Amino acid sequence: MRRCAVTLGAAALIAAAWAAAAAPPVGPETPGWFAFTLDPSRVAVDSPADVAFLNGGPATRRIQVRGGHFVDEQGQRQRFLGTNATFSAAFPEKAQAPAIAARLAQLGINVVRFHHLDARDIWLPGQQALDPAKLDRLDWFIYQLKQHGIYTNLNLHVSRTYPGLEDLKDARAFRYGKIIDMAHPAFIELQEQYARDLLDRTSPYTGLPLTQDPAIAFIELNNENTLLAMGSAELAALAAAPALYESLRAQWSAWLSRRYPDAAAALADWNADAGPLGAEMLADRLFEGNLAAWTLEGQSPGICMMARDSAEGGSLHISITAPGRVAWAYQVHQIGLEFTDGAAYTIRLRARAVPARQVSVSLRLAEPPWTILGGSHALALTPEWSDHTVVCQVRGVPAGLRQRFSVNLGDQVGEVWLAAPSLRPGREPYRPAAGHADLAAMALPDSTAPARCQADFRRFLIDTERATMQRLKAFLKDRLGVQSLVVNSQASYGGAYGLWREAEIGDYVDMHAYWQHPHFPGKPWDGSDWSIGNTSMVEAENGGNPARLALYRHADRPFAVSEYNHPAPNDHAAEMFPLIGSIAALQDWDAVYQFTYANASTSYGPARIGAYFELCHHPAQVVFAPLTALLFRRGLVAPAPETLTLDIPTDALEEHLYRSFPGTEAFLDRERFPLWARLSHRFQVRVGTAAQGDATGLTALGTAPAEGTLIDGEAVRWQVGEDARFTVTAPAARVAVGRLGGSAVALGDVTLTIGLPAGRWACAMVVAVDGLPLATSARVILAVVTRAENSGMIWDDARRSVGRHWGETPVMMEAVPFTLDGPGAAPRAHALDTAGERTGALPVAPSGTGWRLDVPATTRSPWYALERP
Repeated sequence: MRRCAVTLGAAALIAAAWAAAAAPPVGPETPGWFAFTLDPSRVAVDSPADVAFLNGGPATRRIQVRGGHFVDEQGQRQRFLGTNATFSAAFPEKAQAPAIAARLAQLGINVVRFHHLDARDIWLPGQQALDPAKLDRLDWFIYQLKQHGIYTNLNLHVSRTYPGLEDLKDARAFRYGKIIDMAHPAFIELQEQYARDLLDRTSPYTGLPLTQDPAIAFIELNNENTLLAMGSAELAALAAAPALYESLRAQWSAWLSRRYPDAAAALADWNADAGPLGAEMLADRLFEGNLAAWTLEGQSPGICMMARDSAEGGSLHISITAPGRVAWAYQVHQIGLEFTDGAAYTIRLRARAVPARQVSVSLRLAEPPWTILGGSHALALTPEWSDHTVVCQVRGVPAGLRQRFSVNLGDQVGEVWLAAPSLRPGREPYRPAAGHADLAAMALPDSTAPARCQADFRRFLIDTERATMQRLKAFLKDRLGVQSLVVNSQASYGGAYGLWREAEIGDYVDMHAYWQHPHFPGKPWDGSDWSIGNTSMVEAENGGNPARLALYRHADRPFAVSEYNHPAPNDHAAEMFPLIGSIAALQDWDAVYQFTYANASTSYGPARIGAYFELCHHPAQVVFAPLTALLFRRGLVAPAPETLTLDIPTDALEEHLYRSFPGTEAFLDRERFPLWARLSHRFQVRVGTAAQGDATGLTALGTAPAEGTLIDGEAVRWQVGEDARFTVTAPAARVAVGRLGGSAVALGDVTLTIGLPAGRWACAMVVAVDGLPLATSARVILAVVTRAENSGMIWDDARRSVGRHWGETPVMMEAVPFTLDGPGAAPRAHALDTAGERTGALPVAPSGTGWRLDVPATTRSPWYALERP
């Protein structure tokens, strides 16, 4: 009891200190705020915001691919607005499942992705067999979703930990067996067995085998995974598991035997450009004087500092006392170097770190676009001094841009010592370790392997991964008879080669994206040590998530984003659905899934906003779901009229293999493909054998918009900078997001005036349920939001984290007073409650040729219905 009392006392002191540094938490008595707690199991009886009609009855139509899009068996285009059910939330109590499915349909959801099934909940103890009771719950839930017109996306391997990974428990890269399970035969067999156990059954509720049920429209093989992530640091870590290491090494040797007649031929090829090293390129290698030759990125008094240390005859000591905000927060550079395109460079470095940490060395540009020219090689540092040698092959050196040698120290707190750094042109002949010099016993390459050997190894990884994907897909299709569409993993896992893999072997292309994902500088997913950027994506001058996602949209395959969020507790989280729905419609994407509706079966009741990702209790996001379903699924924002295509041919891909697996962005000519053009046109990529030359798909890009304008179309406009604002003006849909406070926003024949203080952020949507112009629509849904948070949520003084102080119910929303001037006959107006049912009537007055709705801050609702007889 004494120990418990001490622990609680310490926790109380921490909470008190946290609260003292931050703004007072809100609650039911806070002026200008109102309670709005959602119940995910409450089904509205009569809601004007109910858009379940979009689903058109049970999910019985087979989803297919035609013309690069999803269609049903009649050839009708199908767009999907989805969400995820994760961990135990995938197995709700059977009594709750019908209401959950009905509620999702009312919100406009027509697909649910079942994620993290394999983590723990689906198994009997020991993870040797699936739990029949959980399978029964899963089948019942899928059946209820099907009855409400909601399709299913089943994920196979997500977070199961395979047996035999004990030696890699400290290697985060291999968590859950990721990377290596795309090559190790025993792990591939376990994936096949799990697929058989899960899918080769008949549902007692549909009467159909799961493999034949059209409601199970999609199957994902292996979430966020690629063998192409097997770099030098991963190979070094894999050596701790001899059986797994030898399995990969044997496959490497077999691959080499098909490429070369013998080891002498392989070594002759790899060492074709070997020779004596040139002169030293780095200055002040003993860190003498004022360290003027060296630059410390992230340097700040008391937080990150560097100084000379006498150890090792002269070393650089870097002390970091506060975690960085990004993974590259702290770096040591020597700037002003000049690299020769195609040349090899040998890096040597002696180093130590307390505590142990991973750093990386690279040769790269010292100014935008900061391209890595010579690979990024990871080094594992321990408290003991260790020597490291890395060979880099530099390619793609642009003229006129400064270059540098960099050591990326990461974002962790601790101390690092660097000694005797050396950078010399050239490389010495590569000699495999003793006993590994013939093809049958060839060692896996280390950081000293020449670029030609590294390129071979990357080719081996590509071939091995593709063979595994083909094997698993064939197992599903040919052995089990699965009729669902199949995707392997997210296309960016593997960069441009990942996109080629998915487009060539898979049925569609999938991606994930988060705006201001929580950052954990210490232990991963430490609920006490994290932060967010807490900014609006509207202010992102680089185009934020849409710009990155579009780089992986393939021209010949449907494009899905199966995880998307602007996570809590971001003050701007409400923008998630309006922004991604509008951009997806403009870009003519095929599916967008919010991540996640619920994390646990206990989430399906009234509760606070859960940590980070849960939608079901976040009113600032939920109220926009049905409006976004109408906008995106019905195409109320028309696709951009012209297509812009980036072609990446095979020889361009091959060129990059000498230093890395490139992302698609590595092939962008930013003069031909400026950001505004990629966002304003339907941007797509063809890669590998599908590439069709150098055409952009446009005869001319047209005139660039004014500076700071990312999109300037007829319906969609995105302005960044001081007055950042995103708007949509379509006949049946209007959107406004940004610093709208104190301003009148003209959206065609609708004007929205936000009564918040000038410059305050807000988000609004006005959408016609029947798809008619707003002036004649019989039913319109309107939502206006600024922010929501739990009662008693305690922010830090920077408003970037709440630590573990998430607060409790009721969930509070800040009131947004506004005036809406609209066209046509005056509608009846009602505020809506948490389920979307009408509460109080609101007065609508004539105004000019139309009408005016004036909503005061006392209305206590974020959404409204406007209805005409």
